[in-house]
Amino acid sequence: MKSDNRLRQSPVKLDGRPHRTQVRDHWPLVSEYADEGDGPWLVDLSHCHRIDFQGKPLGAMIPESLPEPEAPGDVRIQDMTMITRMGNVQGCLWCFGQAPANPIGFNGTDITEATLALAIAGRHTFAIAEKLSSLDLQSPGEALPRLYQGPFARVPCQIVVLDAVPGREMLLLSCSRGYGRDMVEAITNAGAEFHLRSAGEDRFMGMWETMTRGLS
Repeated sequence: MKSDNRLRQSPVKLDGRPHRTQVRDHWPLVSEYADEGDGPWLVDLSHCHRIDFQGKPLGAMIPESLPEPEAPGDVRIQDMTMITRMGNVQGCLWCFGQAPANPIGFNGTDITEATLALAIAGRHTFAIAEKLSSLDLQSPGEALPRLYQGPFARVPCQIVVLDAVPGREMLLLSCSRGYGRDMVEAITNAGAEFHLRSAGEDRFMGMWETMTRGLS
């Protein structure tokens, strides 16, 4: 079978002047923007591999080397991978940075090209989110990271709250690719009063590494 080497494309183009770019696994991505400021930031993570998996029991779909989220809403992180559990029989694997696109022993449906993935990070993240969703993303007593499912900017989304430490707030959004332009426009408008700026993958990875150190 002939390998597929075509260049992939994100469903969105963020404002800002790219300072450093690269191509990874046939995905062009921005590592850093010229003037990212001090937050909050919007990061396009659509190039990060995401794999949907379904099964009963769901744990049978996950290799022993990866942690299993035990209940709907649970999120488990290991190194550069994140597993979310949407229901009793469905979950999603996210692979960040240089993580293998499909860990050994893991089977599922690659949904990367069919979906949009964004991160909102830094101060005022939840103030921006409150403008766009009625979900209580800062529900007291909920251990983080945590998965929520529901409308964000009137779009059905998966929302993962990764961190709520002041200055390190961070959430991930994933939805159908077709909503990409409208989603970015809604977030950009909601974040204008807080001086939301585009940031590259390096900004996200730096915050990810800080957050995951706190989990170890």
